[in-house]
Parts: sequence; structure tokens; C-alpha cells
Amino acid sequence: MFRNVLAVTCALALVLGSTGNVAAQDITLGVKGGINVADVSSDVEDISNTSSRTGFVGGLYADFGLHPYVALGLEGLYSQKGFKSAEVGVTGEFKAAYIQIPLLLKLRIPIQDSPVRPVLYGGAAVGFESSCKVELEGLGLSGEFDCDDPLIDAERTTTDWSAVFGGGLDFVLSSVVINLDARYDLGLTNLNNETEGPGSIKNRTWTFMAGVGFPVK
Repeated sequence: MFRNVLAVTCALALVLGSTGNVAAQDITLGVKGGINVADVSSDVEDISNTSSRTGFVGGLYADFGLHPYVALGLEGLYSQKGFKSAEVGVTGEFKAAYIQIPLLLKLRIPIQDSPVRPVLYGGAAVGFESSCKVELEGLGLSGEFDCDDPLIDAERTTTDWSAVFGGGLDFVLSSVVINLDARYDLGLTNLNNETEGPGSIKNRTWTFMAGVGFPVK
């Protein structure tokens, strides 16, 4: 499924970019940062009572204009995800961080004589786990442990594919572009890799970011 999402995004970008009168209009390079409100969907019995975890997200981005109304966005983000869980006698927090690369097809909505430009987008992202920790309290355990610690031994998938949907506002000023961004990151990969523990665990993340970009073309 995630390969299909990525393929459609790339195909649309190539078709738009190859049309004679929609050659690249602009390129913007910038930085952005904000917060993740992360949780998971799970049908695993031991992870059934979860709540959200707030983490940092931020990195670099590039927007490639394909048409005055259409752009292709490529990002490289450090993204903290995970969840909190409370069961009888034990509380825990799963802290995962990813290097995430979203590829987004953007629709720019111009407003005449206004520096404000609404933006809607969708696409796909792949995330590569950069760290994984579990904080536990109860049942004789207390403290933060690495996911690969023998006491934890969290068998998991470390590459996470997702579909991304969102929108925001660009404030197009004379020499910079200020942007506000809200998106939903729908995890498509089952993170549960335990051979003796069937069930699905998938990331679910709301992301809110602000950024500044610099037009270079």
C-alpha cells in the first residue's frame, strides 16, 4: 500500500513537471520545527490502554515549484514518536525517534493581493529508527531502558512507512516564506515484530510545525 502511495505521488509530480507550460517556477529551501502528539493504534492485548506522548520534530525542507499552483515538497526530519501505557501495576512510556523523509505533493491556493497562501498536501513518508527507549515503573522495574536491553527485548520493525495528509499557511514576504503546518501521519507499517505475539501496532501522529524558507529561484 505505501509503495502505491509513493508511486502515485512521484508519478503526479513527473507528469506535472514534464508539461511544457508548467516548468519549475521556484525553489524554496528552509528549516522547520515543532511538536508531535504521538500515539499508536494497537490490537495487542498488552498494549491496549495507551495515551499520547508529546515529542519534538524538526529539520530541513525543500519545495520545488512545478506550477504556480502546484509544488513538490521534500523534507528531512528528526521525529520523536511513541506512546504512553498504563496497565495494572505498571506504567510505561515507549520513546521512539526516527529520521523521517516525507515526499509531498502540494496544492497552493493563491489569494489575490495577499501575502497569505493556503496550502493543502498529501504524500508518503519513510522513517528510519534512530533511537528507542522504554521508561517503566512497576513490577520490579524502574527507570529507562534501551529497547534492545535483554530486560525489555522489544522485537520491532525499525523502518516505518506512512501516509501524510495536511495543510497550512505560507506567508510570502519579500525575501522569506514563513509557514505554519499541521498534518496527520498515518502509520502503515506494523511495528510489532514478535513471532509469538501476533497483533498490530501502528504509529498515529499529529504534527504541528512552523518554519522559514528562502527562495533561491
